[in-house]
Order: sequence, then structure tokens, then C-alpha cells
Amino acid sequence: MLLVPPVGWNPGTIYHLISAPLYAALILPLLGGRNWARITISILLGCQFAGRFVVWVMFPSSGVHVALLTGWAISLIVLAALWIPRSARDHFRGGGMRDARVLDEVEKGS
Repeated sequence: MLLVPPVGWNPGTIYHLISAPLYAALILPLLGGRNWARITISILLGCQFAGRFVVWVMFPSSGVHVALLTGWAISLIVLAALWIPRSARDHFRGGGMRDARVLDEVEKGS
């Protein structure tokens, strides 16, 4: 992608360049049931949620506000999906033990 003006560096640009790879790196640990990954992504979402308040004040246009409201809603849905359903809690509760059992079975089979 070719960057053309008016592209500039701002806190949002830096935040997204850092957070996007972090979110991507957490996908496999989340799917593997690693509770530390669930906590980490929750912290990232919380920081992003709080940062949107700053953007709300800095950019008072309604188009930006619609995007921010959508982002807040998505963050709340993701956080709820990670923490509220019993299936999610069970998935993360057994993640480390499940991985250890799989490794034991693989080693026994070798």
C-alpha cells in the first residue's frame, strides 16, 4: 500500500502499529485455552476502550463518534465472550492442563 499525504504520525498510528501484531500473536494462545492470553487481550481491550474517550474529545465530528461507539460495542462483546459464558471459562480453566495431557500422549506414542 502506498502512503500518500495527508498521512502523519500520531498516537493512534503508533498504537495500531503496536497493537495489531499483539492481537494477532494472541490468537493461537487464545484458541489453545491459555488464560494469560485471555488476561492480556482483556488488558489491551481495556486500554483501547479508555483511549477512545481521548479520541472522542479530540475529534468531535459525528463520523468519528459513530466509529468510536461501534468500537466500544465490539470491545464489550469480545470481553463478554471471553469471560461470561461457562464454555469460555471452562476452555481457559483447562487450557494448560489440556496442553500438558496432549504432550504426554504424544511422548508416550513416540
